Amino acid sequence: MKRIRNLFIVLGVMVALLPLFLFYTQHTYYGIYFSLVTTVSTVLLFIIAALVQISLNKKEGRSITFPLIFIGGFIFLLIYLLFIYI
Repeated sequence: MKRIRNLFIVLGVMVALLPLFLFYTQHTYYGIYFSLVTTVSTVLLFIIAALVQISLNKKEGRSITFPLIFIGGFIFLLIYLLFIYI
């Protein structure tokens, strides 16, 4: 489970850095919507990683408070981004 969680986190970071990498290598900007799509997908991948952490914490008998706070913060960020750009 920890390996799956870490894979989601690494994938989220890679998706988040994709617009920056494409801008510096190809010297083209793909627009605000490409950046918005990568940002939303990164936030969703981090939320999935937090859900995996919740299931891991339940198995080990630890508190699920921190992953829930983490998910709440990213949901707030997602709602804010959608409110600003749409």
